[in-house]
Amino acid sequence: MERNDETKHLEIKQKLEVRKYSPNADDELQAAKSSLIYPWWQCLKRSVDYEKALKGELGAPWDEVARDFGQLENHFDTWWVLRGRYLFANLVYTPEVRRMPPDKSVLTEQARPTLYLEVPLTLPRKALNKQIEQLLDAELAKSQHLIAAAEPRRHFYPDQRMRRDTIEQMLRVWDERQDLDEREGGNNWWSIGEKLNLSKEHVFLASDDAETTKTKQRMMSLVTQRLYRMSEAMIKFAAKGDFPRVK
Repeated sequence: MERNDETKHLEIKQKLEVRKYSPNADDELQAAKSSLIYPWWQCLKRSVDYEKALKGELGAPWDEVARDFGQLENHFDTWWVLRGRYLFANLVYTPEVRRMPPDKSVLTEQARPTLYLEVPLTLPRKALNKQIEQLLDAELAKSQHLIAAAEPRRHFYPDQRMRRDTIEQMLRVWDERQDLDEREGGNNWWSIGEKLNLSKEHVFLASDDAETTKTKQRMMSLVTQRLYRMSEAMIKFAAKGDFPRVK
């Protein structure tokens, strides 16, 4: 077991090193963290169904999602460099042709098939284009199976209209609810709403009388409960491969 942990640690370190030299690896990570793939990963981390699917206790469609996302690791960055970028890079990031630094180390490990070229600018453009096309055709012929494997395995829910900040707010409500259940029995929904400032007009003020306070707490509870129900549904759908979806 210790040997496996040590091997995995070395693997993570090596793949993190790729980010320093690969022209796209770090850009892919930043794009992933700004995209919906990050909250999807967060939902799976919270999903009981996904945990069961990883253990082989659930069939389709949960087991299919588990095969794609795999072990989620402790941090998104680690999961991304170990697994995510190989399956989802095309979903979140479109690479561009760009100039390579002259001291770039040649890497053999990429998220997707990549061809590095040294282009001598002293050659005529026609000759350059011909040589590049020949090299590209040869490389594409060899790499068709890799290119096909790099196609996105998952897609976001096509009709989603939720903003990223709304999704993050829903997950904060879900987390606070879990903590509240452990601390206080989970009765004071309004306290979650006040802590997260979900509805400014329903925040308790020192000047409020007892009736106003009661009304505000009831309304804040309704706002909080609605977001919690949405987050609960979103987490369930995420484990089934449908994200971000709440109904």
